[in-house]
Amino acid sequence: MDFDNICIVGTGAIGCVIGSFLSDAGYKVNFIEKDENIIKQIKENGISISGAKEIHCDNISISSPGGIKEKQDLIFYAVKAYSLEDAVKSSIQMVGKDTYVVCIQNGLGISEIVNKYINKRQTIEGIIWFPAITVKPGNIQLLTFYEQSIFGGFSYISQEYISKLTL
Repeated sequence: MDFDNICIVGTGAIGCVIGSFLSDAGYKVNFIEKDENIIKQIKENGISISGAKEIHCDNISISSPGGIKEKQDLIFYAVKAYSLEDAVKSSIQMVGKDTYVVCIQNGLGISEIVNKYINKRQTIEGIIWFPAITVKPGNIQLLTFYEQSIFGGFSYISQEYISKLTL
């Protein structure tokens, strides 16, 4: 299980923080964002995390939905729950038979939305334990940092995959 192709769908506070953690750990991360103004700002300025942890990432790979054609190994859906179904539909071309998707929205029924389009054995649900706010696009203030998040999957293979998600 390699993480050669990682995509974060959504560049709000949580998406930027997760993507920055992964990038800072040496992974190549691609971002998907639907707002062209945000794409432009992040391409120009990168992503900066300040507060409880300091990270700056330049040369961000970011595109609009449909902009990434190759299959991804891991996709994080870091969008509001009301945008999740549109995000999944617009990124379905990146999901292959070996792709795992991580849903990190709050609320009941989140995985059911994803599983309309993606096999539930490829779905991992997560709870992120850090509050963050967007100061402006690509500029995130991390208020606290807990070194533990919770993830769970529907199959043994997804559980094994989860064990490799240590940020």
